[in-house]
Amino acid sequence: MRFFVSGHDVEIISQGEVIDPAWTFYPSFAEPEPFHQEVVVHYASILPVRRLNGLWSNARTLHLLKARHRVAPFDLVIIFNLKGPRSRAARWAVRRGLR
Repeated sequence: MRFFVSGHDVEIISQGEVIDPAWTFYPSFAEPEPFHQEVVVHYASILPVRRLNGLWSNARTLHLLKARHRVAPFDLVIIFNLKGPRSRAARWAVRRGLR
């Protein structure tokens, strides 16, 4: 990947997604078998309960982004496919000057 040539670290933060609503809590985790040895993929926790799923996903994805930023501050945040959790994370990143 081209990012590594320039010496950049890459992390992917995913909101995760469950299709069928259920009263099941899925905790956050890092991908145990990454697709690339130097790219860490983090998934936010999920609570797929109707009318709560979106709120939970927004809050937990943003929490994960902030937590990862405290561990290793980001220079740049790239957001793909702007759904609720990602647009909230994007607004947070822009307020921090991460463009």
